[in-house]
Amino acid sequence: MEYARDYSKWYGDKMSGIKEIKLSGIENIIMRQFVILQRSIIKTSVRSQIIDGTKVACDLILLQLMASMIYIIGSKMIVKDAFTIGGLFAFATYSTNVIMPISSLINIRYDMAKILLSAKRLFDFLDMECEDTRKDSMRIKQDEIKGKIVFKNVSHFYRRDNEVLRNVNFEINPGEKAGIVGLNG
Repeated sequence: MEYARDYSKWYGDKMSGIKEIKLSGIENIIMRQFVILQRSIIKTSVRSQIIDGTKVACDLILLQLMASMIYIIGSKMIVKDAFTIGGLFAFATYSTNVIMPISSLINIRYDMAKILLSAKRLFDFLDMECEDTRKDSMRIKQDEIKGKIVFKNVSHFYRRDNEVLRNVNFEINPGEKAGIVGLNG
């Protein structure tokens, strides 16, 4: 679940910044990150499936062993005229009705671990403070912003071989608006 959460966070970040990724020419780096995250998720899923499969197999083996023991002992009792065939089948059915809840009790620890992890994440999410209810003191008001923006020796590349700005220097004073226009407008 940790890997799935990390992947969801990574995916959201990348989707919101897809333009910047393309402009920066780092698609290959992002693709490698994607492959690494997916492999982690697959590895964890396989481990989880193996554990679940082992748990189910153990339950079935236990159930079959109990049924086999009942039928073997019951058959010996039928041969000795100490038990009837109908009584054996009724006993086997009732035994299954007793064994299944016991199996559920044995597996409750495993199931509770999964439930508690999911509940913790849910409560962490529910306890998060909404953006609209955050204190106003944390917000920056536009009239409080004073000063200027200074660019010194700024260079920008869309790709390593495609430099569009080289050592650009300029200032944007308070109240001014500035834009950089390229070949595509």
